[in-house]
Amino acid sequence: MWRLKQLARLFHGLSSRQRVVLLDRAALDVAQTDMGPGWHRVHLFRFIHRGSRVGYLTLVRSSPPDPRLPLALCSGDPLPVEVADLYIESCYRGQGIGSALWRQGCEAISEIYPASCLVYGTPQGKDAARFWLRQGFQISDDVMFANLGDLTAISKNQAN
Repeated sequence: MWRLKQLARLFHGLSSRQRVVLLDRAALDVAQTDMGPGWHRVHLFRFIHRGSRVGYLTLVRSSPPDPRLPLALCSGDPLPVEVADLYIESCYRGQGIGSALWRQGCEAISEIYPASCLVYGTPQGKDAARFWLRQGFQISDDVMFANLGDLTAISKNQAN
């Protein structure tokens, strides 16, 4: 096991002091919580491994959307969904856990909201922007956006 951790550190460029915990994504439990009325709904997804939180995703459906979004995207129905937060504990990063958590959230909201629903957010840094581009978002003026239907299709292709 020590050898695997050493290889993971080299592969991800981690310092020897930074702890890496290798996980089997199939062993992760997903907890979903939905709160609020239909027009302002919060969806919280958590990955848990042996009782410890690995990461979480928060999606919020409300209006008005970010004013930096192209106007044509944020007018009309349905109300947009904001990616408010996606966080993976540092020792679990680089293993595809963020992508797996995003797929879970995307699949869950695609069963609730129409494919034409706008999903948007603000990536926090260059690594986050690269992550969201891989998930199918476009980025303009530091705001990421995409239609839920497009994201769902990309998410399903990445899972296969």
